[in-house]
Amino acid sequence: MQATTHPVAPLVIVNGAYGRRIGLHSGSGCFGPGFRANATIGRALRLILMNVGGAWPGRHDMATQGSPAKFSYCIAEHEDASPWGPLQDGDVVTVYGGEGPHNVNDHASTTASGILATVSDTAATLGSNVGWYFSQSQLLVVLGPEHARTIAGDGFSRADVQRFVYEHARLPLKTLKLGGMWGMHDWPPFMMALHDGEARPPQVPSPDDVLVVVAGGPGKHSSVVPNCCFSRAVSRSVVTSDATTS
Repeated sequence: MQATTHPVAPLVIVNGAYGRRIGLHSGSGCFGPGFRANATIGRALRLILMNVGGAWPGRHDMATQGSPAKFSYCIAEHEDASPWGPLQDGDVVTVYGGEGPHNVNDHASTTASGILATVSDTAATLGSNVGWYFSQSQLLVVLGPEHARTIAGDGFSRADVQRFVYEHARLPLKTLKLGGMWGMHDWPPFMMALHDGEARPPQVPSPDDVLVVVAGGPGKHSSVVPNCCFSRAVSRSVVTSDATTS
């Protein structure tokens, strides 16, 4: 993640009461400015990556254009607004290598399938690094509370959301051949063996590789956050100063 030309940054997602206790924000504008705990944790991680890891722009950090997410990238999940419970139970930190959020604007759909079709379409683009380079990575879907309520109201579980996006966030092979990441030498063998122009290879290996989080405030917006190459999310329990673990 440090040395790639891709604009990837470690996104920190915090679950549990500890995040709320230290003031981590999960509501309106959670990816934006104005929240000290989010900004401080995200910036501290970036300074470690630069000063300990040596990844300075143009010197080991070879991102072609970079991303604002490389400055600070930390949120809490809005657990109270999630109809499915948290991404992780207890006080847990998940680190996910992601691009900046790609907005999903859907003010029209009134069904789970409608909203998730828009989510899937936003994720499946010709220039996506997560899908058409390796198809061995992960995809993060950050649903706004309004979208999440509508989806859950149609009876969709988190697993249903994962399955829907896995099955629909795809492009036909004939479209992939137009450019983007077509034919890279690192493509997995099953993708290299495809010849049917109508075949629609998956972006990620399985539905479990679509991570679903609820965050944000009022409004009919959500986000998809593509991953990078072989990078995979890692979760660890928070160990507090008195050495207790959730």
